[in-house]
Amino acid sequence: MRVATAVKRAGGGKVTIGDPKTEGSRRTLPAPVMEALQRQWVAQEATRMETREGLWRDTGLVFTSGYGTLLDPSGVRRRFKALTERAGLGRDWHPHQLRHSAVSLPSAAGVPLEQIADIMGHSSMAITEAVYRNVEPTDHDEGKRAMEAP
Repeated sequence: MRVATAVKRAGGGKVTIGDPKTEGSRRTLPAPVMEALQRQWVAQEATRMETREGLWRDTGLVFTSGYGTLLDPSGVRRRFKALTERAGLGRDWHPHQLRHSAVSLPSAAGVPLEQIADIMGHSSMAITEAVYRNVEPTDHDEGKRAMEAP
């Protein structure tokens, strides 16, 4: 399983399948992510089997509507916002913030930024660090202690 395409909103507002932003976006994902996507694929297969014959549209995507069609990004954002609000996380969440967490959590655990950038499909570490990584103040304290060590 590889990231090979992206769902985008094209001119005129039409949702389409296209190429990812960069060549680095075409990548193999870490095993835990692939396992989660495989579970989703199996669940989607069950939905496909339950859908009346002739109504399912096979797009080859892991996340689709109940008929196999592309999900509208606006609808995904609304649903995500409702889920995070119901979970008590507030109203200001956006699905893209999951990418920030996917960078910040391994960074806080000490995973080198180079490896995180590669996993995320970023073309440079600078993007990973400047845009996605949220460094906790305690991370700075550890860096200061390392500089002060004899």
